[in-house]
Amino acid sequence: MLITVRSRDLINLDKYGSSGTLNLFQAIQCDLDEVLTCQVISAVIPNSWYNLSTIIGNNKLRFAETNDSTLKTITISDGNYNIDELMAEVKKQLDSNSTNSCIYTLTYSEITNKVTITHNKKSTIETTFGFLSTDTIRRFLGFTQGEFNITTNDNVISDRSVDITDTHNSIFLRSDLNNQKVIESSSTKPSNIIACIPVPLSRNSFFVYDPMNPFEVQLAQNTISSMNLRVTWQDESPIDLQKADFEIGLKINYRRLPKSERVNFKTMTDLNERLRKFEQSNRDLDSNEKDVIKNNIKNIEIDKTE
Repeated sequence: MLITVRSRDLINLDKYGSSGTLNLFQAIQCDLDEVLTCQVISAVIPNSWYNLSTIIGNNKLRFAETNDSTLKTITISDGNYNIDELMAEVKKQLDSNSTNSCIYTLTYSEITNKVTITHNKKSTIETTFGFLSTDTIRRFLGFTQGEFNITTNDNVISDRSVDITDTHNSIFLRSDLNNQKVIESSSTKPSNIIACIPVPLSRNSFFVYDPMNPFEVQLAQNTISSMNLRVTWQDESPIDLQKADFEIGLKINYRRLPKSERVNFKTMTDLNERLRKFEQSNRDLDSNEKDVIKNNIKNIEIDKTE
């Protein structure tokens, strides 16, 4: 059974355009000796979401310069940035929020995949960047969690690879179809994932998911009359598709349950009889050994008497 799903046909579509419900005109039902399985055999997904946004929670930059009492928080505008565009926006925000009128420079090396940050008053003004919170742009710029300083001797150089996806390099298709066959590493518990779809670097365009061997999920229910479909990140947070349409091809399979084999009672009877004879044989051996020991003792006593 093939089901083609267009997001525009779903009811109760959420404000992001990534979750909705499909009601079937006629329920899909399997026999008692069958199970239903589900495969995502195709998908056309718009790469229309922002890689940096308030929804994802990765749009903050905190820094402090000499004479600042606390770290200042900069909020980067929501958008889909490449590394050069993001560095330009960060520079603009740093320059406009600098206590000491510093002019910042951010450079990216394709060879090392790292970012260097400095400013024009490095000889007298120090800057601290705080990447301790989880809501920062640190992974975009290639930083691990911590604090990094521009000093009179050093620039700030990122200490991990730049990741403009901010680790969002796959999307997850989920449903309310009940399955216990998928486990997520984040929770190590059964999950509602029916497909994990890698994301190519093609912002503001559509990409196609067309697996050669689609993963097949066994369902717990034997009747499907409706299903809720959601496109999410791994932590199940919704993806804001900006209401762009997606399409998914689902294949519902009928799989016959393996028949249980009947126990051959004649075979069991034969085995029990063989076990009985084996145990009797052991008992007979024990009895014979006892008789031999008794005879040996008697012979020893006779020898002593003589």
